[in-house]
Amino acid sequence: MQGTDNAYYLEHLFNREVNHMGCVFMDYRTAADFSDYHTPLYAHHSQNGAMFAGIEKYKAQSFYETHKKIRLQTPAGEYTLEPYTGLVLNAEVDFLQLNFNSPEEF
Repeated sequence: MQGTDNAYYLEHLFNREVNHMGCVFMDYRTAADFSDYHTPLYAHHSQNGAMFAGIEKYKAQSFYETHKKIRLQTPAGEYTLEPYTGLVLNAEVDFLQLNFNSPEEF
């Protein structure tokens, strides 16, 4: 999902139903077709294994070595992602650089 801000889908499902679990969504400032250099995806870290709970497994190099690609399905199509970094941050922290002038800068 992608909203007009990075708050709406923290507490709404894809069908716009209010739900405190929210859903996985992309940063509102990025291209919906994943054509930007950097497309942050957000979700709650749930204890029940849903959404991004399993992402912590990437803290182990051995897990990364056997899971170098992630499949993402959207209504527009299926994408193969190659994770290169991960951050666990407070939602209030502004850590993103979204625009780059060249592939070298990225």
